[in-house]
Amino acid sequence: MHPWCLEAITAPDQVRRIIYNFEDETVSSWIFNIEDELMDLSFSDFMAQLHDKWLSNTWFIKYGKILMTPQSDTPFTQWVNTLQNANKILRSEEDLYMDNKHLHCHICILLSDDLGVEYGTINGDAPGVLDTIADLDKWIARIGHMDDNLCQ
Repeated sequence: MHPWCLEAITAPDQVRRIIYNFEDETVSSWIFNIEDELMDLSFSDFMAQLHDKWLSNTWFIKYGKILMTPQSDTPFTQWVNTLQNANKILRSEEDLYMDNKHLHCHICILLSDDLGVEYGTINGDAPGVLDTIADLDKWIARIGHMDDNLCQ
């Protein structure tokens, strides 16, 4: 755990601790113009106002589309990192977020044709040798190695 996590941040200080850390100039300018009003808000009210002002009502569609993108010619490790990042962002969207079990299955479905064939060959009949790797990170590393070998 990071040392700064050990220190409790009191409710009145929560907005103050983050308000000046936004890098986007348009967000910073907006904050500067209504700073006093924002400082009086609770953290959840501040985040709601920030969300209403800067996030589209359909922001999750962008990340949902990323999750639906097949691997194609993209190197497996790069592609799966993009999927995992999009999935993490969608954590608050129950209908879109996938736990590791579902993400594993989803990745299998969207593998490139060549990697999908190689996966089937190595895996064998269900439950196959690759299906027995329960740890998603270890499974991804194994599939990444297979993809690297295919690309050589």
